[in-house]
Amino acid sequence: MSGAYHNQLKGCDYRFSSFPVANPELVSITGISGSEAEPDVDFEWKWAPTELGVGLRENGAVYSQLTPQQREALSSQIERDPSTAVFKVPVPVPPEGKTEKETVKFKKYDDGWRSK
Repeated sequence: MSGAYHNQLKGCDYRFSSFPVANPELVSITGISGSEAEPDVDFEWKWAPTELGVGLRENGAVYSQLTPQQREALSSQIERDPSTAVFKVPVPVPPEGKTEKETVKFKKYDDGWRSK
């Protein structure tokens, strides 16, 4: 559990907590195109779930016990981690072996490469 936040403003007393569900994992670089100074990099990635994430797969022990309303509420509460850029894990968590394809443009600077 991380990111615990305790709010006690105006008589309300509640805590926000976060639990890691999955992290994006690079599977492979599938191509590089474009200019040498600003190449486009095509890659495949997948979700690497935590133990909780495995339970939140469609046939998982946790997900299968949730009502449709609880599933919807959970899905709407999942936030993306700023360190993982645009990735937001869906609920149910994708099955093992499901990959996604993306393309990222890079630019070469004096101190190295950065994604645009």
